[in-house]
Amino acid sequence: MIHSMNVSAAVGVQDPTATTTGARSAGCVYSFINDTSTTAYVGQFESPGSAATPVAMGDGTQVVHSTISGSTTAPTKGTLALTDIDSVMQKIYQEGGKATRVMLSPKLRRDFSDLMVSDTGVVRNIDEKGKLRQSVDVYMSDFGDVMVVPNYIMGLSHNLYVKGHNGVAHSGAGTTNLADFTALIYDPMWFNIATLRPLKEVDVGQKGD
Repeated sequence: MIHSMNVSAAVGVQDPTATTTGARSAGCVYSFINDTSTTAYVGQFESPGSAATPVAMGDGTQVVHSTISGSTTAPTKGTLALTDIDSVMQKIYQEGGKATRVMLSPKLRRDFSDLMVSDTGVVRNIDEKGKLRQSVDVYMSDFGDVMVVPNYIMGLSHNLYVKGHNGVAHSGAGTTNLADFTALIYDPMWFNIATLRPLKEVDVGQKGD
């Protein structure tokens, strides 16, 4: 698992073996988060700039690298850990930012709540009505409180090619499934939606009753 990463190029295609001379394609928010200054890479993954063939970072034009050479083997994912969340929170703080949200897939949302017991030893509280609270809505870190929110899109299955440490692209079965793959730590005040052509209703002609 990688907490913030560049999983696809903002332009071009997702297969790094192909060129970017074709039609442009939109990149997700991860396409612009590939700098180690605010990212924690875990499992068999590393930033584009850490590879044997380093590339420009932070411009949304390069995919993340795996620590193994290009092959037909998919890189091994890491697991969600509070230490990685805290590490990214510290990096954001040191860069002058302040994150207020941790966005996770539905599965990782459940895993995060479980971490409060397994990593911290906190005992679940049962109120006077006998209700057991399982979820963790707010995590109070050393660098500010962050709200934990789920996003079902982050749990959808989607395969993506990555490049190996030597710059050679993985192929065949060497694709990475992006489901339950990341934890996005961010401040929503720096995000917005630009509507190029807004939706509108148009009355159509009536035929029959």
